[in-house]
Amino acid sequence: MTERSRLRSPAVFAIVVVLAVAAGGWLALGSPFFQVERVVVRGVRHLGQDQVRSLAGLGDDANLIRLSLDEVAARVERDPWVAAAEASRDLPSTLVIAVRERRASGWLDAGGTVLIVAGDGTVLEDTPGPPRSLPALGEATDPAVPGGRLGRAPLALRVTGSMPRPLLRLTREAGEDDGEIVTLLRGGGSVRYGAPVGLPEKHRAVLSILSWADERDMAIGTLDVRIPSAPTLQPPGGGARIAVPEGAVPAPTASP
Repeated sequence: MTERSRLRSPAVFAIVVVLAVAAGGWLALGSPFFQVERVVVRGVRHLGQDQVRSLAGLGDDANLIRLSLDEVAARVERDPWVAAAEASRDLPSTLVIAVRERRASGWLDAGGTVLIVAGDGTVLEDTPGPPRSLPALGEATDPAVPGGRLGRAPLALRVTGSMPRPLLRLTREAGEDDGEIVTLLRGGGSVRYGAPVGLPEKHRAVLSILSWADERDMAIGTLDVRIPSAPTLQPPGGGARIAVPEGAVPAPTASP
């Protein structure tokens, strides 16, 4: 067989292709062209961009091709504030980390320290004093540390954990009264939620009525949204309940 014939042999051609692919792969894995030069962080609100980059644990010579995206995401998810993380490549040199954060939904008195908790019962952090922007949820019944879960989360956490941010900021305290959830407002007055069901409709009713009352300079005594389609408002001092006009609470929009 001549030299030219050997080169045209299918077996020889296959070997040449394999060697070329292997060489190309080796060059890609070792080439500085694929070194991570930029880390883009998306979805953070509480955590800082630099915090997430630090959590990712990238070395100075991190190669975007060799990098395990699952391991990067797992390292970021070790932080209690991170509910989920996903890492992806933007070749040739950018790593993208998308984060879904947990939201602080209240605090518990743990006897000398305060536990900041998310709606799913995760302890986000402990602080020496209560934050001004979150509602109190009572006393912690089980020891817990940041990153752990409450053994027995208060029932009121279901309510505060689902509140829109504007309503959460208006709420000073949330607790249980004879099996029903009652919240106290920072501006004075209370809200009777009843059982922690139908919460989106109840939250919408509370915000709408507070806006309606504010426009009329009406003080809040007790706002009852146990039946969100027919809420009532009682003035301070135990006066007669006022049936809130139908137009004060928008009708729920139908799901598409």
